[in-house]
Amino acid sequence: MKEDISKFAPGAFITLLGIGLLSFGIKADQNGVFLAAAASILVGGLITILNAKGIINNKASMGVAGVLILLSGYLVFQNYQSIDEPIQFRKQKQVVYSAVIQSLKDLRQIELTYKKENNEFCNNMDSLMNFLANDSITVIVKNGDVPDSLVGQEALAIELGIITRDTVFTPAMEMAFNPDYMKTRDNRYPLDVKTLRYVPYSENVEFSIDAGEITRSSGAKVKVFEITDTAPFDKNDIMRVGSMTAPTTSGNWKEEK
Repeated sequence: MKEDISKFAPGAFITLLGIGLLSFGIKADQNGVFLAAAASILVGGLITILNAKGIINNKASMGVAGVLILLSGYLVFQNYQSIDEPIQFRKQKQVVYSAVIQSLKDLRQIELTYKKENNEFCNNMDSLMNFLANDSITVIVKNGDVPDSLVGQEALAIELGIITRDTVFTPAMEMAFNPDYMKTRDNRYPLDVKTLRYVPYSENVEFSIDAGEITRSSGAKVKVFEITDTAPFDKNDIMRVGSMTAPTTSGNWKEEK
């Protein structure tokens, strides 16, 4: 009896393992690769039992078992790959999109600064970068305070010399990337204005840029812009900031929707 048990035990174990994995795969809605690997183990167990009964000789049994072991190993590897690839894709996407979003935020900051000086957004990347490098923003600085006796009469206070207004020109670079804005940046991506026009992790592919004017339902005209990732890591999830169809300067990523 003990001899019979030890003789059939390996085959029985492998068969039960195969049945268990196949049952689990069906219930857990595993992919075909997993089910095929489970089926191979099950067949291997049945071959082992047939060999123990003497229906299949050792040579044939070892040959079939060897093929099934190799097949099972290959299928297990393929199953692992099918699970791991989406995980790696999501990880890489997160890295790439974090950099892309920071670049879009920086470009938006330049557009907002451009509008302060020109009363419209810029629709050309060369012009926008030239503005950042070479232009200045006009800032009116008021000196002095209007006394209580002249509240609501600021023009008179200026005429009397109680308060004065001075025009100051601040470099566009300094205005756009001021200390308050720089505190909000993701420090993992150092600011490099020379490469800002290019989509991160692309082969120097530029962001697309557009700007113009739309009319709201009330009849009011609104200046708008849109900057878009033209080399998306995931073509089903394209990052952009602003809109040419709606009066918004927000991005379409999760934090700003």
